[in-house]
Amino acid sequence: MTKSSLERSCNVIVTPQFEYVIRESMCAGVRDRASGDWLQAHYAIGRFVSLVPSASRVRGASRWDVLVEAPFGQVQIGPVLAVERPTQDILGYLLQQQAMVTQAAAHQAATSLPRQVFVRA
Repeated sequence: MTKSSLERSCNVIVTPQFEYVIRESMCAGVRDRASGDWLQAHYAIGRFVSLVPSASRVRGASRWDVLVEAPFGQVQIGPVLAVERPTQDILGYLLQQQAMVTQAAAHQAATSLPRQVFVRA
């Protein structure tokens, strides 16, 4: 996948604590805004993510929250500060992650035992 096609299929949802990188409605990465570090074990990664209207009645608060379909149920995170296009460093991170997954899959396929197929006569 090229950077331009990746850029077209991604958005970044910014909350006060994290940046959620969304690709085709799935969370592809989470970055801590304070440290700039990418989190490897955030429950949102690999999960369906959507924006939902905020239940907050505080004046001036965001009108949107992030809804994550987690294994233990739906988690509502908010408020959403912005929805942005991915920056070059975010695209670079996603391409690096994609390359690692592709390499791991190729290694697994090369080292796994061949499957036996039985055909009835």
